[in-house]
Amino acid sequence: MELLKCGVGIDMAMQKFDVCFSVIDTEQRVTIKATHKFENNPKGFSLFLDWVKKHNKQPVPVMFLVEASGVYHEQLAWYLFGHNQSVSVILPNKAKRYKESLGFKSKTDKLDAKALAQMVCEQRLKLWQPASKNLYQLRTITRQIERITYHITAFQNQLHALEHGMYREKTVEKMIAKNIALLEKQKEKLVIVVETMIKKDSVLNERFEQISVIKGFGLLAFAVLVAETDGFALIENQSQLVSYAGYDVVENQSGKHTGKTKISKKGNAHIRRSLFYRLLM
Repeated sequence: MELLKCGVGIDMAMQKFDVCFSVIDTEQRVTIKATHKFENNPKGFSLFLDWVKKHNKQPVPVMFLVEASGVYHEQLAWYLFGHNQSVSVILPNKAKRYKESLGFKSKTDKLDAKALAQMVCEQRLKLWQPASKNLYQLRTITRQIERITYHITAFQNQLHALEHGMYREKTVEKMIAKNIALLEKQKEKLVIVVETMIKKDSVLNERFEQISVIKGFGLLAFAVLVAETDGFALIENQSQLVSYAGYDVVENQSGKHTGKTKISKKGNAHIRRSLFYRLLM
């Protein structure tokens, strides 16, 4: 039977990644040929690519599919892209819905890799393109601003409690006040860096001008949004963006029972914090 395409599903973790090599033939049958596990480092990437070439005996086009997993998938995606391989990266929610459609009840790294391999064989997926250097830098800086903001709030709460306690300890209060002042200066410097980066990047600046018409949507919130979505590279529509941020509504209703309606919170927490709590406004 003639093969149409090889699909390689990749389930990433911090230290290792599981892979599944599958093929689809002219009768649309997907067959698993091999599974394996590799170290999540350059040596593991090289061994992985050799393993794929070994199993692609016919040879036919190979498509790699990896689920976006924090930052753990990025180095492998860059490696494959640099070696002229066809790579697709999908959002976790999209991968989850596909696995559910297959009737998978258990969840293991090996099963996830198999589901992704079948998905990439059956579907025509968008090829992944690396984000620009600016977007990577923006993500690093905005996440640092978020951490600093968190620590500032924690110190402010601590100082407030000390100032209203039964006995005051001026030495400790002064130390905390100095920490707050230092963190605020660091945050101001990083905010200036973000503003400069966006204004110098014509594409980002144009997008900010378009989206800034939304009342209360500031430059830093915009920076978080574009940085965490790789410039909306993985986002195809409005509902997908809502789901990626964890703002999709989850209802709990069956028959006469009506439970609490809430947002899922299953998505990018950095976007959610910047928009809901306005930590970065």
